[in-house]
Parts: sequence; C-alpha cells; structure tokens
Amino acid sequence: MTHVRLLHAFLAEHAIAHDDGRFYALGGGLEHLEVEKFPAVVQNLTLLVRLAFDEDEAGRIYPFELAGIGPDGKAFIPTAGIALRASEGSRHHVVQFAHQLGGIEFAMAGEYHFSIRRAGVEMTRIAVRIDEAAAPASPEDTLTAVMARGYAAFHEGDLDEAERDFQLVTEQFTESAEAHNNLGFVRLMKHDFEKALQSFEVAERIGYAPPQILKANIACCWYFVGRAKQAKEAFASLVGGTFAASGSTLIAIGRSRFRPVELSSPTDFVVLMALNAGRAAIEANEPDAARAFFDISRAGEFSLNRATAETFSLLRSDLATDLGISEPSKNVS
Repeated sequence: MTHVRLLHAFLAEHAIAHDDGRFYALGGGLEHLEVEKFPAVVQNLTLLVRLAFDEDEAGRIYPFELAGIGPDGKAFIPTAGIALRASEGSRHHVVQFAHQLGGIEFAMAGEYHFSIRRAGVEMTRIAVRIDEAAAPASPEDTLTAVMARGYAAFHEGDLDEAERDFQLVTEQFTESAEAHNNLGFVRLMKHDFEKALQSFEVAERIGYAPPQILKANIACCWYFVGRAKQAKEAFASLVGGTFAASGSTLIAIGRSRFRPVELSSPTDFVVLMALNAGRAAIEANEPDAARAFFDISRAGEFSLNRATAETFSLLRSDLATDLGISEPSKNVS
C-alpha cells in the first residue's frame, strides 16, 4: 500500500510549480468568480496540487485523475489523467503539479467542483462559485469616470469644468487624496491660491503620493500668497531628492506669470524645483541663494521634452537678468 498524502490544493488565476518544491501563484485561493453573462468562457485558471509521499515510495509513479462536476451534477470538463513520479531528489518528499485549465465554459450560475481522485477514490475537491456580475454602476457615479472627465477638461483648457468635476469627486469620495490634489491644482491655475492651498492641505492629511508633487504644489501656493521665504525653503528641500517624475505636470514660476510644465524625467523635477527656488529666493531678497539655485538649473537644457527645455531656458534667462548674471537674454512673460 503506497502512502501519498494531500498537503493542499487550490484554484488560482495563474500558478507555476517547480521541481524543487517552490510554487508561485497569482490570485490563489480563488473561490468566487463573476462573469458578464452565461454561458461564459473563462481563460487562464490553474489548479495547483501539492502531495507528500513516504521516503520509501521514491521512484514510483502515481496516477491521478482530475474531474469537474457542475451545479447540475454533470461533468463540465473532460476528465484528465495525470501521472506523477516521486523522485528521490524531491525536497521533503513533496511532489506537486500545476494543471492549466484554459477556456473552461461555465453554462450556468452555481457551485462548480474540481475533483482530484486516485485509483477512483476522491482525495479532495476544490469548489468555485460562478455568478453573473451585478449591473455596473452608472459612469457618473464612479470616481474613475468623473476623474477622467476632469482630466479631459483640464487638458482642453476648460478650468471651470475641470474644477466642477474634481469638486464633485471630492464630495462623493471625501478620502481621495488624488481628487483633492487635482482640485487644488486647477484652483492654483485659476489664481485661487487660498482655496488651492486648502485643497492641497486636505490631500496632505489623507496621504497623497508621491509626496514630492504635493509639496511642490503647496510651495507654489506659499509663494503666491506672499510666503516667499517659506516657499524657497520648501523648493530647496525638493532639489535634493528625485522620484519617477515622468508624466507629471507642475507649475513653473516666472517673473510675472506662471505656467504648467510637463516633466519627462527625474532631472526635470530637480531643475524645476531649482528654478522655482531661485525665483522665491529673489522674492525673499536672498540673491546668493538664488545664484546657487540658478547654477543647479543648468541641467535644464538636457530635458528630453523640447517644450520643457525651452520653458527652462526662458526661466533661467529671467533669473540671470534679475541676478546680473551674463546669460543670453530670452524674454519670459
């Protein structure tokens, strides 16, 4: 009589079993699935099974069967035969397999069972319940849809519509740090600096990530409400660190106006923070600090985004003029 013991078995979205006893699974322990309608074909399910055998059973071949029983008591997959050999090198006398179940058709709602059998005797069965998904909520009621509409309005230059959309999201999803940050950024663009700062502070309380973006936005608000020294210190603290800034849009502060600038690299972020710190240092009557930030910003000419590189060049030109540094003059508005 051979002695083989089932250690565990589970259904996963994807699983890989290695000969050394390790396994990797995504979506393991799957017990419930929702489908759009019946009949439904589900791809990429995997049944992972781990068994243990006695040391004196090494080298033998063990045949197993895998069957599927639907809620109507009928088979919903062909019975599969699986032969396992307990090798002498198996770690801790464990043998395992991951059986791929591609393109299974579920005809009706209910509980389906995968039965693992040896010599006609069921060792275990794994159940998964299949139900029809509830009707999705109206797009108007989802954070994702309204947020996307706000982004679209912002990129089309309709700041009033963008503000309404992001305001709606903050009212429906009060703990969405992203929504509060976006609302603050639109208000910043509309020169509503006090309200923008309030929105950013809410996002900070909730825990917006990455924090560098939020800190840069708050520093801009401080600058525009007359707290130039505090803004300079905040921008300066951001010069010393980088993050994956590609695709972020932040504010570039000029002599008489500001503009959004798209960042294409971590270096762009450092350059922008240095330029904003330099402008804030001039406003705070700290020319020596402004010159130091001006020197750091020289890397702006290497930006991967041509429009961003041109914006950096214009900002540097104005800083150079204000600091009496000999640089080619490019008038920035």
